[in-house]
Amino acid sequence: MQIGSEELVAFKVLSRATHPTHPEILANSIFARSTLPGRVYAEVSTLAQATHLAAVIQELNVKAVRLVPAEEMLTRLHVLNPYSFQPQSWARIRGTGNGWGVYRGDVALVAEVNGQSCAVVVPRISHYTMKRGTRPKQALQPPFVLRMAFGSDAVSTISNGKLATFRGRSFTPEGFIVSPLSGVDLMRPQDDLPSKELLDIFRQCPSLFEDTYHKASASLSNLQINTGDRVKIFRGDYRGIFGRVTRVDEKAVAVYMESQDIEEEIPVDSVRRVFRIGDEVMILRGTHAGSSGWVVGVLQGSVKVLNVEKGFEVCRFNCRSSSLIYR
Repeated sequence: MQIGSEELVAFKVLSRATHPTHPEILANSIFARSTLPGRVYAEVSTLAQATHLAAVIQELNVKAVRLVPAEEMLTRLHVLNPYSFQPQSWARIRGTGNGWGVYRGDVALVAEVNGQSCAVVVPRISHYTMKRGTRPKQALQPPFVLRMAFGSDAVSTISNGKLATFRGRSFTPEGFIVSPLSGVDLMRPQDDLPSKELLDIFRQCPSLFEDTYHKASASLSNLQINTGDRVKIFRGDYRGIFGRVTRVDEKAVAVYMESQDIEEEIPVDSVRRVFRIGDEVMILRGTHAGSSGWVVGVLQGSVKVLNVEKGFEVCRFNCRSSSLIYR
């Protein structure tokens, strides 16, 4: 088939199946993978049906139709996370996949566990019935606690004796969930950090290096949201909306969202300070501390500042750092 037309082919098959007057089912399902350009995979009943599909979709080649061996079918459906996550880093859970919806937006530790790259997660498990749509609070769930709450038969021990399984997930003796990276969908790395409260919980995790803890703790101490800051909400009902901070409390900030003409209280770990080209700022730390300038570039979380009078440019100020403030 023509490389680059994989998405178009899938769309054409879907369009024919949903035609309002003359629907035509060419395949039960169809998908493509970016890692295998020039190929689409269709779920069909017979090879003749696959040949017919290739005949009516001009981007496909009838002579290139192949049957996927039964032992390879599941492999085709297994898609690895395209992003690279380094051990002893932090990542945010996308919340897709079986059973991960309740963890959407939570921060996980990427670490080596038993020689395998894994995501270490603080569980959200309720020991009682909750209202629909309510998320359980994050709390460690050691296997002995799970056995007491749900019965001994509900928790089994893995052969190595170090992990236990509950509802299909592996738990450490301390009560953390451990999942191979292939089993959890993580968002694109973007300098994610846990909240101070969550970092204190992670400190009980043997897989967290002391150096990783101190770096995260130092980064958190540098994060500072002030009244008047422009912020972007990246979690919750108002995810993706920009606003101005009107009040700062210990665990929450009040944000006025111009686009919605409302003010809402948002958890402080759910907002991120943002700068725009043209903002006038003052540098608080470093060689140019005390100088003011204009933001002339914002790229991947870093800010470039220009001071016309002194003729300098400073690159890679972190947007989340307290080294810059608005003037």
